[in-house]
Parts: sequence; structure tokens; C-alpha cells
Amino acid sequence: MTIYMNTIAYDSPAHEAAIALRKHILFNPYDEAFDEARKTWDRDKILYGLFDDDHLIGAMVTKTTEEGLHVEEVLVAYDKQRQGLGKQMLAFLETRMEKDQVLTAEGPLSSRAFYEACGFTPKSKYHGPKDRMRLDFEKKVTGKTKNPIPLFEHRQNLPLMYFTMGTKDFELIPVIRNHFPKEHLFVVDLLRDDAPWLDFAKETKRRTGKYTFIAPSLYGNRAFRPLDDFNLPAKCAAEADRLSKSKTALLIGTADEFSANAYRAAFDSQNASLSTAEMVLEAEDLRSAHHLDADFYNRFAEKIDTLKENPFDTLAVVDVPFSTQADAMEKFLEETLARKLAKIDVFDLFVTGLRRDLLEKNYLRHDATEGQLRIFSETPDRARAELARVHPAEMSAKVETIR
Repeated sequence: MTIYMNTIAYDSPAHEAAIALRKHILFNPYDEAFDEARKTWDRDKILYGLFDDDHLIGAMVTKTTEEGLHVEEVLVAYDKQRQGLGKQMLAFLETRMEKDQVLTAEGPLSSRAFYEACGFTPKSKYHGPKDRMRLDFEKKVTGKTKNPIPLFEHRQNLPLMYFTMGTKDFELIPVIRNHFPKEHLFVVDLLRDDAPWLDFAKETKRRTGKYTFIAPSLYGNRAFRPLDDFNLPAKCAAEADRLSKSKTALLIGTADEFSANAYRAAFDSQNASLSTAEMVLEAEDLRSAHHLDADFYNRFAEKIDTLKENPFDTLAVVDVPFSTQADAMEKFLEETLARKLAKIDVFDLFVTGLRRDLLEKNYLRHDATEGQLRIFSETPDRARAELARVHPAEMSAKVETIR
């Protein structure tokens, strides 16, 4: 179930559905007519629909005023009432207004308790149709209202773009797909980072994607940063700042992640008191189908020995393949150093950070259907083989050749 708001165009199917709902709840019970003449009044109004997936469950009729906005009608389907949705619809309007603007409303006497609960003050009383008593209400916008109902925008249906190189970091594909099944995910796998392919990637982002992120291994290559809307180092620094009592974090990754000092810069920017220690591992250290063997632990122990005096209390595994073994690394570190560590890994960062960003930017796709996974690669056979290894559940996804 996904509930969201969307504008309703005059004389559209959604408008007809809204009229039917308005008749059912506001007009027919009181023997008030809603004919074609009444329908034409909507031409000069701003209509919003409240949707549960693609089903209309509420409506709001508004118009602009010199001081702000006026609500003529707000209603929710009978089976969805007493869930706070009407209040959230009004909050939705407030978040789209400037501080100190005035939101006014009108309704029958029976609506007084509802509007007062929403922070409105009753004003004038008058006789409406069928001689029913009505009230005007008023509320000054404070600018502090939180709105849990998103507004639908066509951009929401555009795909998320994930840029990789040489099929590295495909392990993030199942993470994104499992946590965001309704999102379209387009993976653009480049073979090289030379100018023509980077220009192609930038144009793809501009024309196609609503939100983009790059494989964590590419953070050491500055050429890829213009492709990235998701700042992994910054989110890692913010999480370390939240978790670490000593304000020192150990970052584990390959030389690729650390070569451009993106993480150090992000930690400095987050908090001048934050510091990092970097443990550089070789990609070849992760063998046997992503299993940590005895040889790995021997090399790992040698690197740990140089860090015994470092006061880090937070572990951030920033390399995607190694992050699959973050729990095992954390346990080994805790046993070797005899200290408790807080853990951050890229899977957690992507899921929580991406969800927060998509919500804040109103980019979440509000559709009942499952999103598509498509992969674009210069080496499609290798891309499909890697997809089959890391995400067999969608190994039949479309893989297209970049030419």
C-alpha cells in the first residue's frame, strides 16, 4: 500500500472518480445536486486526489486567495476514515505554502471538531445550501508542519541509475532490488573511464535518470563524481559521527576507494574532531566465492597489529565485496583487540541513505507494479554472468549492449 497525493486535471478520469466520491460523501446524503453546471466550477479550482496505489480514496478542492489558499472541500472514503488521512491532506497543503500565509477552509457545523484538531480557528457562521449552517475556518501557516504524504511527480517514474565499471560492485544490485522493488533500476556498466564513455554516461544521466549513484570502487576516480547524486563518503562520515564515541573510525577497503581521499575529505567536512584510519586490502584477498580463508585472516591480523594503539571504536567496510563479510571482520577485530566496535557497511548506507534521499526529494515511485531491472554493458556476456552470480533471482533481466 502506497498513499500519495496527486493533482487532478479537469475532465480527466481521475476528475470523474473524484466527482463520484464527492457526490457519495458530500452531496447525495444531503440531497444536494452535483450537475454539469456544478462540475464546470472546478475549472478554476486546484483539485488534489489522495491515492492508495492507483485507487482514489480522497479528494480536496482548493483555490488561491490573496493571503494563501482556501479549502472548499476535503473528504476521505468511508472505509479510510479515522486514520488521520484528512489531517495529513491539510498538512500536505501547509507544507506547500510560505510561512505566515493563511490557510482558510469552510465546512458544515459537524466539521468543527475536525478543523479545530487540525489547528484551525472557527470564524464566521452562515447559512449554506438547503439552509444548512456552515462555518469558515482560518489558520496561519507556521512553516513547521511535517507532511508524511508525498506528491506524485512524473519524474518519480524515471529509473535509478547505477554506474559501474568492469562489472565491479554488482553485489549492490540485489540490495537495491530487494529494498526498492518498485523502482526501475538501470545499471550502466562501463568498460573504461576514457572521455567518450564518460560523456556517454553523463548524457545518459541527464536524459534518463531521476537519481544516480556510482559503484563504491569508483570513489577513488574523480572522473566519476559528476555522475553521482549519492554521496557515499559523506553518509559514511555522518554515520561515524553519530556512532563513534572516540570520534575515530577504521575504514576498510581497497586502494581504489581511498586513492582520491574522498573519505578523508568527507570526515573533515562532517566534523573537525572526526579522524580515520584506513586499512587497505587487496581485492585478491577475497577468494573462494567471497569467503574469508585462513590466508586472509593471517594477512588481516598483520594489518590489525599496526592499529592496536589507534582508539577507533567504529568500523566502516566501504568496499562492496568485502562488505559481504563485514560481520566476520567485526568479530575478528573485536576478539583480537578486545574492544567493542560499532559497525557501518555500504549495504546499510545505501539502503538507509538512498531511502532518505528519495523521500526528501519526493522521488519514490508510487506504483503497484514491480520496477524493471535493465543492464547496459559493453561486455553483455560478462555482465550477465556476474548478474547470475550475485542476483540469480533476476538473471533473466534484459542486458543490452552499449555500442
